Amino acid sequence: MLEMRKMEGKSRLLTLCIIVSIMLTLTVTPIVFAGEGEVRTSDSRTLSESETTLLPPEELVPREPIRIRGDEEFADKAGEEGWPGDGSKDDPYIIQGYKIDGENQGYGVSIRDTESFFILRDCYIFNASGYPYPTHGVELHGVRYGVIENNTIAYNEGDGIYLRESDSNKLVDNELFDNGHSSIRIVMSKNHTLTGNRMVNNGIVIRGDIFSPDLTTDKISYWNTHEIDTTNTVEGEPVYYWKNKIGGTVPTGAGQIILANCTEVTVKEQNIENVEIGILLGHSSGNFVTNNTINHGSRGISLWHSNDNKISSNEINDKYNGIYVWISKNNLIQNNNINDNHGSGMLIRASTENRVLKNVVKSNSKHGIYVLRGQIIKSPCVDHIPTLFSNENVVNDNI
Repeated sequence: MLEMRKMEGKSRLLTLCIIVSIMLTLTVTPIVFAGEGEVRTSDSRTLSESETTLLPPEELVPREPIRIRGDEEFADKAGEEGWPGDGSKDDPYIIQGYKIDGENQGYGVSIRDTESFFILRDCYIFNASGYPYPTHGVELHGVRYGVIENNTIAYNEGDGIYLRESDSNKLVDNELFDNGHSSIRIVMSKNHTLTGNRMVNNGIVIRGDIFSPDLTTDKISYWNTHEIDTTNTVEGEPVYYWKNKIGGTVPTGAGQIILANCTEVTVKEQNIENVEIGILLGHSSGNFVTNNTINHGSRGISLWHSNDNKISSNEINDKYNGIYVWISKNNLIQNNNINDNHGSGMLIRASTENRVLKNVVKSNSKHGIYVLRGQIIKSPCVDHIPTLFSNENVVNDNI
């Protein structure tokens, strides 16, 4: 009798273990592709392809990169490939279910100069590389009415998705990770809608110009006409894209913050990691960016065409440039700790009358504080720093 009870107890324990194991299996984090032969969950676990539920590999068709130039070529290409649709609003072309390796090809998908309606969805686009300049997973240049939906875009040398001089495109529910530059870069473009995009090890960059020599190409509409909600995430945390706001404080716990044409907004006590630009201000003036910690990526805080802001008491480490200022004036940059960056601790370009006071800038690989085509008031020259910068800064261990 005693032996039977022991056996029954062991049986119950075994049954309980099996149930718990099944429950854990059913609650695995959503999965994204991580490379040939393996995938990665958003918590960085690596799984075999046989365990995936998003974009099953056996349902994807391997193919060469896609290149389209103009509406006529789009129609011809759709006919050749057998893509559904006619390019109209009611019947868009559907490009679906491909596995596209862009290695040494320069791009994964490159579409230019079209107003045809189309949807690119359920594809795995990776490894775009090979040209002298960084290459992108998906490039839309001079394109309107495209939808990029439910794709996995990873390991591309340049940006995951690159939009330039384009209008009214939608990026929906894409997984983007480990791309060389940005997950999504929007350049001189308007009216894009971004929802549900999940980004790992990078985020969103908006640019209103391309370092034009006459410095006049930037427009506010390149910054404040987009719809980017908090369903977009970086490292699992929401992207806060605020436009045309006066006042208010950005909630803590952001994955990335973008202010477009904002005034008197406070950004404080954020802890942001693994994104190309942690806090980005475009055409925004009179804002307060204070007591934030920003680590890993390309730039900690960037000001584009933004004046009269106060950037103070921030901790910025392991970026390329800790603080980057472009065509901006009358900003106060004070009491920041900017350390261990791979480029210059602070880079100020084409900007005037900014005050840089009492910052600690040390152990940066190139320069402590570097000014190009601009000047800073109260500026004695200090050894090892090939520029002018304001007094009372501490600058050590620069190469």
